[in-house]
Amino acid sequence: MMKLLFLSFLLLITTTSIVPQSELTLDQAIRIALQKNSGLITSENELLRSRSSLDAAYGNFLPNLSAYGSWDWNRSKNAARTTSFNGINLAVPASTSETRSYGVGASSN
Repeated sequence: MMKLLFLSFLLLITTTSIVPQSELTLDQAIRIALQKNSGLITSENELLRSRSSLDAAYGNFLPNLSAYGSWDWNRSKNAARTTSFNGINLAVPASTSETRSYGVGASSN
């Protein structure tokens, strides 16, 4: 048991000394600190949110314009037929009817 503990300790010491620690420059250390600073990240997000709210406020002062248009066309064909009216047979000829409608509008506020 003691031998196993000693070998584990020896292995731990040798592996940590084999992997060298890299040196950081001052600029690298500052960059890492700024990237991991949660308060700074929160402040940056708040600033972006405020800028977005400001853009939305400017948008409320701009006029709203809208326009629309519509067009409809309908054609129906009726075949020739015979109909009875008060006992008199009447021939109704074939007919075609067409309807068209148009609409245009605009609004602003």
